[in-house]
Amino acid sequence: MTEPWGLGIAEAAGRIRRRELSAVELLDSVLNRLQDTEGYAHAWAFVDERGARAAATLADGQAARGQLGGALHGTPLGVKDGLDVHRMPPEGGSDSPRGVIAKHAAGVVPHPRPSGPRVLAKTPTPSYAAGA
Repeated sequence: MTEPWGLGIAEAAGRIRRRELSAVELLDSVLNRLQDTEGYAHAWAFVDERGARAAATLADGQAARGQLGGALHGTPLGVKDGLDVHRMPPEGGSDSPRGVIAKHAAGVVPHPRPSGPRVLAKTPTPSYAAGA
């Protein structure tokens, strides 16, 4: 059987909707894989484990009550670091904005809400690629 981290997003979301997989189980699998590979892959610029865990727990509670919120309910997402994500550092591949936290999300980023997908992490981007 495929580990949850290896599922495509549509399959993972379908399993969450059918209650064959919980959002917390999916998140735990993704975080374990991240921990196993990040040392050599360097695939993540920022990981919001606490926020993603709170969202996954909420998503599971909603699913238990039959309150599914969209096609990607309970799935963790990664977004390029060149895009602002609410309450995450907008570094854009540069050291200069270190310590800044985005107050809003870019229009293409899912906004924090009680249902739907949750941004787990930001993936690296070349320095200042957002302005290119």
